[in-house]
Amino acid sequence: MNNNNQLLKTDFSTIRLDKNIAASIDMIWLDELGLSQEDKSLIKSIVYYICVERQTNLFGYGSIDPAHFAQVMNYPEGYLRKPHADPLQTRYLSDQEKQARKVIEQKNPENKIMDSLLENALHILHTQAMQLKVGAQEVVFEDDGATSKYIALSNSYIFLTELDVITIKKKGKPKIMFRYKVAPKFTTNLSLYFLRFSLDAFICLRRSGNDDMYLHLKELKEIFLMKKKNGQDYERGQNFNFLCNKAQISFFTKEGKEKDNREVKRGLNDILELINLKTDLKFLVVWVKKYPKSKWKYEPEFYFTEVETFDKRSFRQQVNESKEKIEEKGVIFKENLLHELLDTYRNHNNVSGITEGLEQLFYLWVISNRNTNEKGLAFQNAQYKTFGALPKDIDEIKKEWLSSLESLRELGEVTKTWEMYAEKKHSQREKLKGILAQQNPKPYTAV
Repeated sequence: MNNNNQLLKTDFSTIRLDKNIAASIDMIWLDELGLSQEDKSLIKSIVYYICVERQTNLFGYGSIDPAHFAQVMNYPEGYLRKPHADPLQTRYLSDQEKQARKVIEQKNPENKIMDSLLENALHILHTQAMQLKVGAQEVVFEDDGATSKYIALSNSYIFLTELDVITIKKKGKPKIMFRYKVAPKFTTNLSLYFLRFSLDAFICLRRSGNDDMYLHLKELKEIFLMKKKNGQDYERGQNFNFLCNKAQISFFTKEGKEKDNREVKRGLNDILELINLKTDLKFLVVWVKKYPKSKWKYEPEFYFTEVETFDKRSFRQQVNESKEKIEEKGVIFKENLLHELLDTYRNHNNVSGITEGLEQLFYLWVISNRNTNEKGLAFQNAQYKTFGALPKDIDEIKKEWLSSLESLRELGEVTKTWEMYAEKKHSQREKLKGILAQQNPKPYTAV
């Protein structure tokens, strides 16, 4: 049987992030809490880590092992354990109240004071509403149980709806871990309203503080590409002040003197070159003259390689894009289905957290004839969460999928029946496109 790492994707180069959070990732809302850039960076790292776990670690998702977090996010484990200078949980407690909390913690480690750097960041995500920028969207499902739509999202929500300290008893000092649940609107958007990013790029840019600029440019590229595909005009020029703020470039020296414009421009250029060199984003920046009354004589225009080389008239590009979309949806569907099935298994077998032999027990349950109706509902929910709608022949597909479970040789084959169905539909569509293209030939640029 496949091991856990093979069930879901193992490539960290295309991790999905909720677009709402990507647009608000500068975490300005944390400023009123008096947090440092290091605090903000750690909070962002937790959000990204949970994205990674959801998409790559079926049985580990829902729990944070500080050692594993340190390994994946490239932090020294000792750094995460360092006491925070002003932890939010005890910030407004008197010395007497703090001492009382310590006594409670000594009696039961699971009543732990959240006072380390990692614990403080987790506590903030569990108790402080994450503020989103205007224009945030949420996918909601209709009462008919078959369709969905995008609506405006309220501008704030609690990211970690549940957070508990758990102790794993081993020889010597017990191991501290954290069990969590994430807001459903976040996981829904990971399937239907997301931005792709590279975890390696984020980690590479985190120390220099240029990760926010990287995400902004990723989003900008997606906007340009979408508009080009739809035949819409788009403005390549970007506001210089905005970009400098995103890149954390100050317009003043430490002594309070205003910097020379050329120095500021040079600093921004250096950051853009770094992102171009060290990440998956490839683009050309052209500095163009702006309006006479503009504060800046020149402002940058962005030419992304992927956007500039896209030609919507190219039949080959259409075919490749269609294939890539199907493959990506297949990955997302498999991820959602395995999580839905695992949640169903846990609920009906009173299993929580990390259980020894969980993968084998889960596999045996999947191929058994137990909880057949619930498995069918899990399959339907996964379809809904992945595509935002149910196919007209969902009952037929579900029946065929359920009948295939008893013959599964490994959990990794759990979507095999669906993949065959999707491939059949895709082949039919491409065959029809080919016929139409022959009947109505259009000029296109070969790639």
